[in-house]
Amino acid sequence: VAAEESAVLEISRERLDGVILQHPKVAAKLWHNLALALSERLSSTNTLLAKTIEINRKLINNDDFRNAYSSL
Repeated sequence: VAAEESAVLEISRERLDGVILQHPKVAAKLWHNLALALSERLSSTNTLLAKTIEINRKLINNDDFRNAYSSL
């Protein structure tokens, strides 16, 4: 889900294979940028997950929270 209006481009696998074969430098840059984007997303997800786990631990160890929700 996009947070703001976005433009999306689509390229078929056949067309992408053609670009890779005909323009290896462009392909290398494409794969490099894709790897960077995925790495950044994974890092952000890991950070968010770690924060969520820490909040959950604090809630579980909080007597008031535990007493309020233990009967559910």
